[in-house]
Amino acid sequence: MNNKTKILIAVLAVLVVAMVFFDYGDFTGQVVRTSSVITVNPNIVKQSDYIEINAVPTKDGVSKKFFICDSEDKCRWHSTLKVCDNYKCLTPFSARYKTGDWEAGVYYLKFYDYSLKEYTKTFFTIEEYTL
Repeated sequence: MNNKTKILIAVLAVLVVAMVFFDYGDFTGQVVRTSSVITVNPNIVKQSDYIEINAVPTKDGVSKKFFICDSEDKCRWHSTLKVCDNYKCLTPFSARYKTGDWEAGVYYLKFYDYSLKEYTKTFFTIEEYTL
């Protein structure tokens, strides 16, 4: 065996050992990240009705604060009080939120997903309250 072959075998052995001790996906950069699942029920409500927010966070969690935004991306925040411990939610949760006397239209909830390192959105519609 010449020196080039020995060096090649040594490098390959080091790479195999590194992949065994490190997560292969992290090592190659080919990791498929899943997002947290966040739903709003019902997804069509009347003004001042309650919506129920259900979330199943990934292992890295979602933010405790969430934004409610309109179709023009005008947002305001609301904290999911008493549902999560620290600044993020790591376990599945449900929370009720009263929509208020907002204009009819499409809105969305925006939570920061720590696995994706970006915001995840779920949409709902508010219809005008009619008698």
